[in-house]
Amino acid sequence: MALPDPFPIARYRLHWRVLRPVHWPEYEGSALRGLWGHALRERACATGRDRCEGCALRERCAYPALFEPAPPAALRTYGDLTPPFVVEPGGDEQARDLAPGASYAMDLVLFGRALQQLALVFGAWQQGLAARVGPAAGALRLERIDWIAAHANALPVVQPSAHALGPVAPHAATLPLGSTADPMAPVRVHLLTPLHIKRRGVPLRSGELRAADFVWALVRRTAEVCELHLQQSTGFDFAALKADAEKLRFLAPRFEERTFRRWSNRQQRHTPLAGIVGEAVLDGPLAPFQALLHLGQWLHAGGKASFGLGQFRVQPA
Repeated sequence: MALPDPFPIARYRLHWRVLRPVHWPEYEGSALRGLWGHALRERACATGRDRCEGCALRERCAYPALFEPAPPAALRTYGDLTPPFVVEPGGDEQARDLAPGASYAMDLVLFGRALQQLALVFGAWQQGLAARVGPAAGALRLERIDWIAAHANALPVVQPSAHALGPVAPHAATLPLGSTADPMAPVRVHLLTPLHIKRRGVPLRSGELRAADFVWALVRRTAEVCELHLQQSTGFDFAALKADAEKLRFLAPRFEERTFRRWSNRQQRHTPLAGIVGEAVLDGPLAPFQALLHLGQWLHAGGKASFGLGQFRVQPA
């Protein structure tokens, strides 16, 4: 296994001030992603077309590369392809209804081409939440963007003005993968947002989730990101990793199912965001998966990761 170390990925914290009342749904990840996507299209699209399909500029346009990537014809695929970002909403501790003057913070994970387009990415976020947030047309002002290092220290990298993003300060947009953890010591896995995993095409219920399912989702997610967004193979021995995954087990699992609803502009209806949350101790020979467990805390696992699903944390058991 030959993952880039340090890995080209970064987490940013976007700090906002509410200008007009904002009413978030139960889980705002999909709403945030949609607001940013609309603004990104406005800033990047040179043709004004409604759809990217058939556009002569598609291969050179930043919008599909950042928001709707298509794999090269020869690329192995592992399921639904995801773009080079992950939205991490503010979390349950933040209020759903925000009055003018209130603060709001969210995290954004970027990798691949997104790290080469920071001014465009951040500018679209500034524009996307400046107006028309939700049915009540709420508005937020971007006040600061921090880069969050692996040890959780925050470095301010953007100090926008009221009308412009301003420069992005230099920073190390990478994540060291080296670990000093005991490869045989169990770890506690906290599933923070719904983990959406299928087995033979059927979504798993909380009582069906095995340790092998979880770590295999990390293998698939990491392989897809490397091949699609970094244009390099992981060198994974998939057969060996699958056999190693079967040796792992969850101890004392406390899992439950959680379902949110999101509005789909494409389908023009509410659709569910469902998955498994909770915690368990992951036990067994973890050495083959240590780097994946560490990196997965940025990449997430399972489906709908760009909305923020599949977020987890790992700590010593």
